[in-house]
Amino acid sequence: MNTASSKIPVGRGSALVRAIIMAAVLVAILSGLGWISANILQPNLPNMAVAGLRAVLTSLLVMGIVWLMHRHLQRRSWSELGFVRTSSAIITFLFGAAFWIVLATGGIMAGVYLGYIELAISPFSLTALGIVAFHILVVFFYEALPEETVIRGYIMNQLDDAAGRFVAVIGQAILFMLFGFGVVALSGLMGLPTGWEIGADRVILFLSFGITLALLRIWTGSLWTAMGFHTAFQTTIQLMGQNRFISVNPADAASFNEIAIFSWMSAIALGGVIALIAVLLKRRRPVRAA
Repeated sequence: MNTASSKIPVGRGSALVRAIIMAAVLVAILSGLGWISANILQPNLPNMAVAGLRAVLTSLLVMGIVWLMHRHLQRRSWSELGFVRTSSAIITFLFGAAFWIVLATGGIMAGVYLGYIELAISPFSLTALGIVAFHILVVFFYEALPEETVIRGYIMNQLDDAAGRFVAVIGQAILFMLFGFGVVALSGLMGLPTGWEIGADRVILFLSFGITLALLRIWTGSLWTAMGFHTAFQTTIQLMGQNRFISVNPADAASFNEIAIFSWMSAIALGGVIALIAVLLKRRRPVRAA
């Protein structure tokens, strides 16, 4: 068991440097693997194999670097990052996913009722279920696990040690935004498709999404809650963006924007307010508590 005396002393400057380094490492890993996938893997492997391999490699590389920084160099436990025992991890992951699904469904249905959104539902089958399951796994290992471990885990932990909870919540959201913009910018420089452009709407999305994820972690004391919410969000948006199973009618950018606005208002904005109220009602404890 590690003792407080075995930890490397934490200073404001050193903690911030470590946080920025980890964000930069995450940008480099995602952009680098994106280039490898586009130029080496895709010409030789099926798309599903490329997606699965890239997801697994991303998680392995990121988790390895976090282990090196947090466990080996700083000699601190995984529980400080918000990793909890298996039973609690499953429960909080499912809670985070359900929290997104319930709130987003309510928002989208409100958009349908008000006439802003028209949905077309495709017939469901075992093949479709398999595709959804595979997509969930890819989103989890490529995005939710590595990003939450680095941003809401390692980086938030460093900022909380150095400057307290408020700075940790706001600071990690800013670094989350810069991470996303960094991936897009670096991918663009390497000639890779990005799928979206840097703009004011993305600033709002990243900051609000990052803050809500941080509040979910503090509320439940588990990083897995943020992973569940993140996985449900990305899986839903990506599948709808590809017009799989539930599609927008007409399938154009304007209609998809309506989906994004209503789901953002209900799941991210309202969800963040609910999480904030829950945190304020809860007895204050360190961000790392599980």
